[in-house]
Amino acid sequence: MTSVLHRWFNRRFLAFALVFVAQLPFAWAGVAEGERKAEVCVACHGVAGRSSQPDIPILAGQQAQFIATQLYLFREGRRVNPAMNAIAGNLTNADLKDLSAYFASQSPGKTEAKISAELKEKGQQLAASYHCNVCHTPQFKGQQHIPRLAGQHAQYLKVQLTHYKNSTRADMDGQMTSSSQVLQPGDIDILADYIAAYQDPEIVVVSSGGFAEAYKELAPEFEKKTGHHLVSNWGPSMGNTRNAIPARLARNETIDVVIMVGGALDDLMQQGQLLPGSKQVLANSPIACAVKQGSAKPDIGTVEKLRNTFLNAKSVAFSDSASGEYIKNKLMDQLGIKEQMKDKARQIPATPVGEIVAKGEAEFGCQQRSELMAVKGIDIVGLLPAEVQLVTPFSAAVVASSRFPKESMELVKFLSAAENAHVIEATGLEPIAGKH
Repeated sequence: MTSVLHRWFNRRFLAFALVFVAQLPFAWAGVAEGERKAEVCVACHGVAGRSSQPDIPILAGQQAQFIATQLYLFREGRRVNPAMNAIAGNLTNADLKDLSAYFASQSPGKTEAKISAELKEKGQQLAASYHCNVCHTPQFKGQQHIPRLAGQHAQYLKVQLTHYKNSTRADMDGQMTSSSQVLQPGDIDILADYIAAYQDPEIVVVSSGGFAEAYKELAPEFEKKTGHHLVSNWGPSMGNTRNAIPARLARNETIDVVIMVGGALDDLMQQGQLLPGSKQVLANSPIACAVKQGSAKPDIGTVEKLRNTFLNAKSVAFSDSASGEYIKNKLMDQLGIKEQMKDKARQIPATPVGEIVAKGEAEFGCQQRSELMAVKGIDIVGLLPAEVQLVTPFSAAVVASSRFPKESMELVKFLSAAENAHVIEATGLEPIAGKH
């Protein structure tokens, strides 16, 4: 009976603690004060709460409400650690708020813990079976009074899980104590090692210019929805520049997803550079032409009028990627003006054609409509006539050497989803999703 009453009293006290802490007005205004007050914490928890001692927790990036709750429990003697009880015993409510805000605002940095692929798979299975990622979130970032676990020291996690299993650590709602009772021998070590080495997927993406604006619009929503972080880079689908996607892959750059002209992507797939079955066609892109903003707009509504516009222009620019290759090698021949244009038409490497036109370095320029729409200082004249138009498909695929193939495929599917078609269309592309 005494044991039951003791547990009942502890639960009531911890529930009160949670209500008390939840009422603290956490705000970033307390960060500066918290940094000053945290000087006493540096000796054990390290600068900015990034502890290097395996048995002392990392506080940087921890949930503010969780930190405040634990400090409150130490202060009131409900969680026992002589050093922490002595320090927390002198903290005011304002101190709890400021310290918690400060540590929560700090970046935890990247973990240096490493595990084998086999251990990672076992850890994933255990975390799912014990529902760790339900309360602690799929990325183990925690929420409110539930702590961030990702990147925490494995030794510290093992000790705390053991305390919960032995009912020797204060537990807010009894959830951790009851959950840990079913942990099998060895599970604690596997879970702790897996979570300590967990890193938020950081998906490196390289997109060619034609899909760049649509990607920029959609990327923040994907990050918000999944918690994955995107590292975005840009480069043409072809050509000889250093940033061209084939050149990047040839020198083994770390890339997880490529977004590029479909034909060039297919070449990379055949070369074994991309993950078989991962290709998704995202959108079609027509070629448009533009002049400097405020200049007279030539009529290019027919093939003959387009031909005359090219001939009458003092200078013409087009890209060194798919649209430019088509204009140089096919369109000029179709219009019968290749010789007349060779001294005043030029391909532009890397720089968007629209920027060249906006600067007045070319009187007339043609490129993917989606790329021209993203440039200020130009007026789009119109699309190439249907008879000589080249519609270029843009596709996405996962790189064969991707570090996060599962998460990378999530991005590819997200970009091709029907619910995102309106975003893609607004950038001048013709989305494939939702077409009947």
